[in-house]
Amino acid sequence: MQTGSVSVKDAINEGLKSAKRPLYSIPILPTIVCIVLIYYTHSFVYLLLIPFSITLSVFYSKKATNKWRLWAYRYVNDIHQLQRSAEYAGLLPYQSYNKPNALATHTEKEELKELQKRFEEAEGFIDDKTIPSETVITPGADFTKQFPKVTLTQSGILLYPGKLIPWDHVYNERIPSITYLYASARTGGYNNSSSERVFRFNTDDNYYEFQLGSLTTTVWMLDLLLYTYRGRFTTKQSM
Repeated sequence: MQTGSVSVKDAINEGLKSAKRPLYSIPILPTIVCIVLIYYTHSFVYLLLIPFSITLSVFYSKKATNKWRLWAYRYVNDIHQLQRSAEYAGLLPYQSYNKPNALATHTEKEELKELQKRFEEAEGFIDDKTIPSETVITPGADFTKQFPKVTLTQSGILLYPGKLIPWDHVYNERIPSITYLYASARTGGYNNSSSERVFRFNTDDNYYEFQLGSLTTTVWMLDLLLYTYRGRFTTKQSM
């Protein structure tokens, strides 16, 4: 396998499969076994299986993340977008490109130090061929007619029913995390809060916002789609 032979999309999917999902799947079987043993033996000592399985899953996930990170840093084609996508996907902490994992071995730290030199490469758009010419962000279960369907294309953002906003008229697209505070009717103070991601962008004459929970996409994938489609548009315009 050669450096630059793996797309960002494929690399993130591999990381989620090998490092992120085991964090949640490993404790499932010990928890089931614990419940069965308690039911038949009436002994709560088996509850110790649960914290043990959680500790094991965290340890495995961190070691698997180390392995995946070194592989991705070496073979992915766009190292800068990889880091951004990995942070959005929860695979790596924010701005951690030069920070080794706490469980990294000496050999892994030395290899990481060598691979970090790739971040000195000039940032430039690298197309992800695994992404199609357009992607419909289909409605989720709570999607209602008051929200337009969004299609991201190489020409711009297509809003239902057929309003295309070219990329050179789309500004400041971002996916921030919004926190909502709920006031107490009894005390008048704030006693609860919740947060969610939203997709926002501005145009020449309007402002749009969509709750990510109402769209069947993830934060890291949406960010990668925005980067890819705008990059394709800019590249075509410069030809």
